[in-house]
Amino acid sequence: MKQVIFFAILFASIMVYASPTIKKDDDKANIEGHIFDAKIKTPVEYVSIGIKGTSIGTVSDINGNFIMRGLKPGKYVLVFTCVGYQRVEKEVLVSKENTDHVHIEMIEVKKLMDEIVVSANRVETSRKEAPIIVNVLSNKTFQQSNAQDVSQALPFQSGVRVEYNCQNCGFPQVRINGMEGPYSQILIDSRAIMSSLGGVYGLEQIPVNMIDRIEVVKGGASALFGSNAIAGTINIITKEPVNPSYSISTDLSSIGMKSYAQNFNSNAVVISKDGKAGASFYQTFRKRNPFDYDNDGFSEIGKLDVFSFGTKSFFKINNKNKITLEYHTTKETRRGGDMFEFQPHLSNICEMTDHNIHSGGLSYDYISLDAKNHYSVYASGQYIDRDSYYGSNQDPNAYGKSKDFTLLVGAQGSNKINKLIFLPATLVYGVEYSTNELHDEVKGHNILTNQNTNVYGGFGQIEWSSKTINFLLGGRLDKHNLIKNPI
Repeated sequence: MKQVIFFAILFASIMVYASPTIKKDDDKANIEGHIFDAKIKTPVEYVSIGIKGTSIGTVSDINGNFIMRGLKPGKYVLVFTCVGYQRVEKEVLVSKENTDHVHIEMIEVKKLMDEIVVSANRVETSRKEAPIIVNVLSNKTFQQSNAQDVSQALPFQSGVRVEYNCQNCGFPQVRINGMEGPYSQILIDSRAIMSSLGGVYGLEQIPVNMIDRIEVVKGGASALFGSNAIAGTINIITKEPVNPSYSISTDLSSIGMKSYAQNFNSNAVVISKDGKAGASFYQTFRKRNPFDYDNDGFSEIGKLDVFSFGTKSFFKINNKNKITLEYHTTKETRRGGDMFEFQPHLSNICEMTDHNIHSGGLSYDYISLDAKNHYSVYASGQYIDRDSYYGSNQDPNAYGKSKDFTLLVGAQGSNKINKLIFLPATLVYGVEYSTNELHDEVKGHNILTNQNTNVYGGFGQIEWSSKTINFLLGGRLDKHNLIKNPI
């Protein structure tokens, strides 16, 4: 042991003396500064500061201070951006003789977060400037309606109706402009990862405390998201970690004074001191007892037990490159029918499912400092493991097992052009590949379904815009392995 310690000390000493001495480079210059709110004169933290035309950047600290070291003497344009404030550009001239000091006052922008939408053209756009109408359900709507999941929030949007097609299992279906559910595209963070199996009860399995907003586009104007978007698109945007916070809430409700439902929610957000990394977390416990309206022994509203947990995190490599990771899981048991105290096959009618769902996504984004070029590469997936029972008359053979896996990978680019033919324009283009593997089996009745689908797609769009007119031209082409001709 003494020999090991001796050689360790000897090796460390050699490394210290052998390390090259770092000399100060007198030819380098520095920029430091302070950022304040223009109105209330308080420091603004987590402001992104970048040098225009380069990848050099930093973030202001909690006191609004920042510093850039090791710059070559010369003229630079600093770009200051922060959520809720106007963009600022300032030209500075630095030299090796001194450190240049910059004082920046940022003006707050009086805008609601729901004024920025992505469902109009697959890129972030001001709601007022969007080429098509995008209706937004915000967190304020969720609170006012006491909604606990997506199915409870959507009816507060005109032209959208949620109806329950099964009294026992409580299967919700969304209708947009009267068209049935299969004609609507449901997205999570603009990704179509909800499969046919996942969409059966999916609207009730997404709690609102993981959602920042829901964007609804009616009609086929959002066809860039896929061929299912005939009636419209419902885009569920999950919460981004912005400011450190935490919250806990619970509620108890009565159903006809015969049954009760309880929800327990918690949320937390953590952000690094330099603002380059952050994560949000949420969890939900939900319990609902069965409700029998007419005392006939059969439930009108089924029994429900749900636990959900999720997180969304980001890491900014620099001011132009960002990595985002999202994951959420749901364990849900629901049952409808009669004789809840017995096993499913001992009841007269029973529809029961036990879900284990895992969903997630990873994306890499590059945004130029002038915000004119945005490129993204992404992958999202969902895995469902479901045990079920759909039977009557005490049928012991009605137990089923389902496994479903969905994967979506793609790349997208957007470019803002000062003038294309006759007006300023925005180009959006991309490619996607999605695959779904479904295995569904009811052994007692010799029912087996194995289905594999693969879809290759590409899309493109040009939007010309001015102060008085917007003109949009675009399309999407998909090749489905079970359909002969492209869609």
